[in-house]
Amino acid sequence: IVGYQNLGKLYNCGNTGKIEGRDNVGGISGYSRQSSKLYNCYNAGHIVGKDWVGGIIGYCDTYDFAPLETQVKNCINWGMIEAQDGMEYVGSICGLNVSTVSNCYWLCDPEKGLGMERGIGITESRGKTEKCFALTQDQMASEANSLTPLYTTVDKKTYFYVLDALNAWSYDYNSVDMKLIGWEKSNDRGFPVLSGKSAEKPDENVPVF
Repeated sequence: IVGYQNLGKLYNCGNTGKIEGRDNVGGISGYSRQSSKLYNCYNAGHIVGKDWVGGIIGYCDTYDFAPLETQVKNCINWGMIEAQDGMEYVGSICGLNVSTVSNCYWLCDPEKGLGMERGIGITESRGKTEKCFALTQDQMASEANSLTPLYTTVDKKTYFYVLDALNAWSYDYNSVDMKLIGWEKSNDRGFPVLSGKSAEKPDENVPVF
């Protein structure tokens, strides 16, 4: 979507095409810094690069001289991630995180290029990764629940299915300044995509273990 993001907001974005580059390659942003925001986005495309490669963002940077952290929230990747030279700074969500990544999900599928532990390639000491989850194909399609709550709303309702978690987050953080849209199942294996409609709060479901 963008190659370089500085102080900007990206939300309600999705990519389904192949993106190929060298460094700082991502499905939504190649490089984001200085209080940039990436909310409510997904990647289903094939992302190819050499280093700092991620399904959502290649390089999630902060700002050296002020507490202006970049934030990646409520994003999901089920596209293939391919690193041409090694696997150090490559991840399903973010290749390198020096800021904050939270409430994000990715498909755990070795055939897609990355296994369960590679949601974030490298998180440096200043970076934070919170409430991010690898999902099986059944969990990605919301045909099976997660073993732990994926999202807890501001009124303490919990959601164990990824489609509900995405919609609940969008509903909680929808505002006049940032109109977040909801999520629905796609025709591709039932994996989540943006619906184009206003986010609605889903019913709370009892998990099955």
